[in-house]
Amino acid sequence: MRYTKSALGLLNAQYRSVLKKCLLINLGLFALAAISATPAHAASEAEIVVKINGSSDITYGTVKEGTTNGTINIKADAIGVDADIPVHGLGSAAYKNDTDFDAFGAAAAVQGTTTETVKSVDDKVTALDTRVTTAEGKISTLETTVGDSTSGLVKDTADLKTTVGDSTSGLVKDTADLKTTVGDSSKRHGRFEDNCR
Repeated sequence: MRYTKSALGLLNAQYRSVLKKCLLINLGLFALAAISATPAHAASEAEIVVKINGSSDITYGTVKEGTTNGTINIKADAIGVDADIPVHGLGSAAYKNDTDFDAFGAAAAVQGTTTETVKSVDDKVTALDTRVTTAEGKISTLETTVGDSTSGLVKDTADLKTTVGDSTSGLVKDTADLKTTVGDSSKRHGRFEDNCR
């Protein structure tokens, strides 16, 4: 099978394109592995070194922090790449300082304080409920004592008013009648003397 020069050139170009894509994918995977395995105090740039079939190390480029949040920068001069590659799955929290978040256990401390506050309020409500129940009992007793027109102090006051009465009935009328019957003291003395003679 024979290939023409243009067919071989096209096949070579496609092969190189596939190799570039594979290299970019491998560089990205390598960069992620390097970032996840690198401690925070390590250098901010890593070299991409490849060894093919026992040959000497060939440096293809570097991986470093990207210029925008959520990216890494891959620079590979051998294939003409210098780009910020987004890292999938990083939310905006990945770009925040640790001072932007509560310290470990802060929420539990607040929850504990809140629980104690709720318990304290609950105890006060229970105590207040007891006092309200006692007050309601005393009010009920007072209502019974005061009463209405059929019983209690209200009825007793009405009965007393009837007993005392006014000029037409009751003790007031009886007293007036008695005064009339007995008369005033100046007349009464004279009548007594008249009767005694």
